[in-house]
Amino acid sequence: MKNKRNYYRILHVQPDAPQEIIKSSYRTLMHRLKQHPDLGGDHGNAALINEAYAVISDPRKRAEYDRTFLRANVAPTTSASPRNQSKAHPQSVVQESCAFCGTPHRHGRTPRQDAVCGKCASPLKGFEITRFEKSCRRMVDRIAKQLHLVFYTAWPQKKGYPGVVQDISPRGMQFVTEKSPKRGMRIKVECETCTAVARVTNYEKRSAVSGVVWVVGVEFVTILFNETRGSFISMKI
Repeated sequence: MKNKRNYYRILHVQPDAPQEIIKSSYRTLMHRLKQHPDLGGDHGNAALINEAYAVISDPRKRAEYDRTFLRANVAPTTSASPRNQSKAHPQSVVQESCAFCGTPHRHGRTPRQDAVCGKCASPLKGFEITRFEKSCRRMVDRIAKQLHLVFYTAWPQKKGYPGVVQDISPRGMQFVTEKSPKRGMRIKVECETCTAVARVTNYEKRSAVSGVVWVVGVEFVTILFNETRGSFISMKI
């Protein structure tokens, strides 16, 4: 395959995204964000999105694309002198990507605690729980529950979906929202306590006075605390 376009980046999904996430992101781009020409979108952008979706949504074409394009972007394992490395083409260097929108960044595999994506402003630092877990749990008890949050299911997304936190821990959170979730979906969460990229692990449909709501459980993938003191942790990671 000679095509060098990154179809995953065009659709704003991760390379391991399931088909339902790919389909949801495609619909969001074409209709909610009005990329479709009938809604005023650019014909060129719409054609590119359709091209990407036609490949990634087809299991056979996607497998072939992964074998050719993705492998072609992996840096060679052979050693090279510093002089040769400095002359290497920038695209031959493997870059880490944002866990939410997939945009490459140059912060390496161990970003600073305050590092964020230049495109969607999602945190890049993974939250690692080791010997600090017990102290984190004590701090969680001090955090006020019923925090209001906003979450995003794709990027760009002009307006987030509202929700209310029911429970929060060092590993993740549970919140209530009127937006129907999908298991395995990666979302960006913003609340008073933190900004995080999280993965939906479970959800439950419930009846409420306002109608149907969803109780959603997520685990943190990356996280940035708005304040280090009084939050889960008060230290450098």
